[in-house]
Amino acid sequence: GYEVGVYPSSGTGMLEAAGAHAVDPGGRVLSCAGGEFGGRFAAIAERFGAQVDRLHVEPGQVPDPETVAERLRGGGYRALLLTHCETSTGALTDVRAVAAAARQASPDTLILVDAVSSLGGAPLLAAAWDIDAVASASQKALAVPPGLGILAGSPRLLERAAASRSPRVYWDLAAYGRNRRQRRAPYTPAVNLLYAMDVALERLENEGFEAAWARHRALRDQFRSGIARLGMEPVAADACASPTVTAVRPGPGLEAGGVIAALAERGILVAGGMGPLSGQVFRVGHMGAVEPRHLDRLLAALAEIAARG
Repeated sequence: GYEVGVYPSSGTGMLEAAGAHAVDPGGRVLSCAGGEFGGRFAAIAERFGAQVDRLHVEPGQVPDPETVAERLRGGGYRALLLTHCETSTGALTDVRAVAAAARQASPDTLILVDAVSSLGGAPLLAAAWDIDAVASASQKALAVPPGLGILAGSPRLLERAAASRSPRVYWDLAAYGRNRRQRRAPYTPAVNLLYAMDVALERLENEGFEAAWARHRALRDQFRSGIARLGMEPVAADACASPTVTAVRPGPGLEAGGVIAALAERGILVAGGMGPLSGQVFRVGHMGAVEPRHLDRLLAALAEIAARG
């Protein structure tokens, strides 16, 4: 079965950990980056010496399964990099469809998925969808404080990693598993965060996965309906809208930086744009511990800001 490691780490550390198991110097990697975090995943692969080919995806859009498959066919790609939820744009890739098309087109290619801002908030079934690595973190939809990274690796990934030339000590998932089976940690664990994770997972188990996914979709729909009434536009279309985060263009007469500052004055913190969307959008997380009342307060504040111009 899959090996799962829970590391003292950020989500970026888990992307590097996935790369350390899947990428070799000189190996070909296909990146499907539609934003800053997809680009970061590609940059990590390049640091491991991979030859990274980029399938361009416009911000707010997601990779087309058949286009990905066509690029993979006959390309000798060692790995495919996918970002489930691109946090910089709020677009959610249909990983199930892309992974199925990729596996049919190139059966030996390792499929690596960045699920930092989606795990727990959207369906992601690693074994059922034949994904080789899922990288995530504690502080997003799981509603645990920052500081824990999660890496799930398939038997195929671990087999390839055993013959890989890429160095890894801290990130070594096989070593982590050997220690775990002996009820030991390979290094000092973040005990306080592990207790928090235990509580969060028990809460998620009691709620049920389907219910948790539905809760996140309802929060997304509440927020997107609210900003539509204010004349604000999400970057991602409805068809690929993430249930966990939305990037918003503030609309005529408003600047993203001004909206962010005005919200901060009201005690509400939202994120700014990244990369080509810097200064153009603000980003709202509606995941984890966020409740409808929180979004009601945010939307009321946005309505007040929009009315004042």
